Amino acid sequence: MSKDLHAYADGLVEETLVEAATTFFGARVALEREIERYRAQAEELIKVEEQVLLRAAALHFLLLDGAAAENFYQLLGVNPGHLLDACEIVGRSVGGVEIPFALLPSARYAKLVLAAYGELLHAVDAYLHGEYYTDSRGRKRLSVNYDQLQKWCNQLNEKISALNNNHSPSGALCFVKGLDPAMIGKERLTEATLEGYTEELDRELAFAPVECLAMNYLAAPELPGLDKVKDAVMPFCRELYCQATPEMKKLLSEWKRASQE
Repeated sequence: MSKDLHAYADGLVEETLVEAATTFFGARVALEREIERYRAQAEELIKVEEQVLLRAAALHFLLLDGAAAENFYQLLGVNPGHLLDACEIVGRSVGGVEIPFALLPSARYAKLVLAAYGELLHAVDAYLHGEYYTDSRGRKRLSVNYDQLQKWCNQLNEKISALNNNHSPSGALCFVKGLDPAMIGKERLTEATLEGYTEELDRELAFAPVECLAMNYLAAPELPGLDKVKDAVMPFCRELYCQATPEMKKLLSEWKRASQE
């Protein structure tokens, strides 16, 4: 083979190696960066989750410090799940909603519970589905939310599985070896193949699946709108007030003090 042909062949091999390396490492770097972005957004969701728990704790405080919370959710036809644990997670949350005007104390209490429920409803909706806001550049953006991150996590794990299976280190090594027939010949003569080593290499360099939100985050229920619950909540609360008037007066007094601080 002439020198020119040797040089051309070597150049072609080098170009192919550079392209293969760019593809292999580029895919891994891109995936690593996407995982980092996902985890940063998941950290942001923790702040949104905390708002849900604080609003739930405030509502439960009004419901006889949580004693009537389970009955309240049954009235709504909702499984509250870990919302019932809000006070244990974030502590008692008092105040934040002004006591509405009404002629009767029981009506004031009922309206306050409805207002506190409205705050929880808004927080849960923002947590599950996000809410639109205008960023510093005047663009409409959707805030980080559970649905979005859960979908992203599933897509990430599909990408991780595809990369581990289709862009494995052993596959890249075999491709590189295939460009050097002399190396393959030496391996056959010396029996110094990569068999066994490549499996270990693939295991060590494989991407682990991303842990999705359901493992560590609040599985908040979808809550019915205010217009759908008002007719049931108002009489429920008026009756609750009448059954425990001394406790209710104490709760409302503490709520009023906290709201004025």
